[in-house]
Amino acid sequence: MGLEFVPNGGQLIKDSIKVDKVMHYGKNKFQEIFIGHSPLLGMFLALDGIVQSSEYDCHVYHETIVHPAMLSLKNPKNVLIIGGGEGTTAEEITKHYKEVKIDFVEIDEEVIRLSRRYLPYAPKKFDSNVNLVIGDGLRFLKNSKKKYDLIIGDLTDIFDGDSLSREIFTDKFGRLVKSKLTEQGMYVTLACGFDMGNGGYVLRPKYLTDNFPIVRPMCYYMPSFKIQMAMVIASKKYDPAKLSKEEVAEKIKPMRKKLKFYNENVHCAIFDKSYHAFIDDATYG
Repeated sequence: MGLEFVPNGGQLIKDSIKVDKVMHYGKNKFQEIFIGHSPLLGMFLALDGIVQSSEYDCHVYHETIVHPAMLSLKNPKNVLIIGGGEGTTAEEITKHYKEVKIDFVEIDEEVIRLSRRYLPYAPKKFDSNVNLVIGDGLRFLKNSKKKYDLIIGDLTDIFDGDSLSREIFTDKFGRLVKSKLTEQGMYVTLACGFDMGNGGYVLRPKYLTDNFPIVRPMCYYMPSFKIQMAMVIASKKYDPAKLSKEEVAEKIKPMRKKLKFYNENVHCAIFDKSYHAFIDDATYG
């Protein structure tokens, strides 16, 4: 078939993706869901017309959103994931950190169900340490009595003003997430991405720099998105950028065989200012 998936106008990259099989297309009260197969990407998931993950390189995204923060913490016990529909972020944690308890809050149960059915990289079931909650992540966080060592905002893109995640990128949320973290706690989320040819960089770190003493961007290239991605870590105590190559190499020794992307060289590169020199230091304080 000569099908093409065309990302919507909210995504920085607008190149079409050749699709040889459509597994699911539908729209529920939350969002539009597309799952298809591309000769280049393999199976992939798109929400509201924006690619979220693919068989080709999902490990790049999920290893980056998890390990730089987890390895910087001292004996983390409790993690909250807001979003993360396919469940792969939760699986990445349980794969390597056996004692960690996870609250995984996803608003759209259909994304989890369809991911289990069609995406080979999505877990078919969750580890016993994962507490799956179907509901609004912001409401869950407001009502939670727990303190978390790490909170991960594994969210939909915020280019679109109608994004489900729009309330997360505010000063009010920055204060809230800080209040729900332990003394060493960290928050990791997207800071959008950079595309030389289609509109430049989108960064919204002020809601974090106004509330956290340490805020560090992490930049890396995401082939399926065709952009240089940026994530951001906001920390109350430890600076993940100060972990040396030798320290990371030692920490990942028992994990190395299961890692596909992240290693000591990647860790240093994603925090290296020369690698993402287009980011103004003043933006991050």
